[in-house]
Amino acid sequence: LHTLSFHCFFSESKYLPFALNRMLELTLSHGVCKESCSAFATISFMLCGLHGDQTGSSRAGELALLLLDISHAKEYESNVRNFVSTTQSWTDPLRLTIKRKFSSYEIGMQTGAIDDAMYSAALYCYFSFFGGIELPILEKDCRRFIKQMSEYKQTLAKDRVTILLQVALNLMGK
Repeated sequence: LHTLSFHCFFSESKYLPFALNRMLELTLSHGVCKESCSAFATISFMLCGLHGDQTGSSRAGELALLLLDISHAKEYESNVRNFVSTTQSWTDPLRLTIKRKFSSYEIGMQTGAIDDAMYSAALYCYFSFFGGIELPILEKDCRRFIKQMSEYKQTLAKDRVTILLQVALNLMGK
């Protein structure tokens, strides 16, 4: 269900709530498992981003991080930290969010969670742009990640970073 919810989220599928609901049902009826932290992280993201509920989002995010620590679910750490850091960006300094995105990228690469790592890298680039990073530095980062995304066949993340790279190049008059 974790993989299904990941793809439902990125394809903006109408089935994401059903996948998350099923993950929560399984958690409530059978107890906490490693995947539970991922479900709560995604719910945290949805509460904040789609419904504007920062309080509920914060609670779900804290629970996701707690479940991550308790379950030692290293394979989901990049995913959980990425979603929770996105929701924390509404209340925490942007520079802190940028560091968390890069950390999530590194964790994903170390644990083999390539999809999560590349999505974290894409968000790292976007948050860096919004945070006012110097454009030549952003260009270098984007090119490095685009190359890596191509190597891992991460088309969706690569396309999004390619658009950002073009924006940076346009702003620099290149």
